[in-house]
Amino acid sequence: MADASTGHDAPTGGDALIGDDASIADATFADAFRDASVAWDVSVGDATFAADFASRVRMATAQVGTSSTCASPLPAVPVASADDARAAVRALIAGSLGVAPEALSVTVVPCGLPSTATCANRFLHDVYKSAGTTGDALYPLAEELESRGTSVEETIWIRMDASPDAVVCISGIVDGLLVGVVFFNGRQDCP
Repeated sequence: MADASTGHDAPTGGDALIGDDASIADATFADAFRDASVAWDVSVGDATFAADFASRVRMATAQVGTSSTCASPLPAVPVASADDARAAVRALIAGSLGVAPEALSVTVVPCGLPSTATCANRFLHDVYKSAGTTGDALYPLAEELESRGTSVEETIWIRMDASPDAVVCISGIVDGLLVGVVFFNGRQDCP
């Protein structure tokens, strides 16, 4: 059904569209995260890369799954900036862990600069600490995201309630959509 204010179809099911921070917290990220569906809006570019990337992440992780970690593609939701992308990732991880978004601290890892390692190398390093085969499987995808995307960053998320398990994420923007991988330590099932 078309939204009267935009003329575009309203999101349904797993589609979650990103706006300001308040709408991000209210969006249905759990549904989008569960199936990594690609939200489509004519204001963003071609969603083909995001859908293909998510499919390849699922194939890679299915081949190397472990019993104590899991990795999932980020849902391809429209984002306009690194801040929007980070807010979307925060909401996804918080919803997956069952905590309020404010209950997470984030470290944006310096990467992709002339004096630092690439974001893909940092992501590989941090995932490798817990699951080497998963890191190996995801590394080529992280390199591809870094070469194709904008605002690519690695973030490490920690629950502030003293939970020892960190969540590692590499994310970027491709054709106006969030693209990336989130890696959970200490989890056997992925959202």
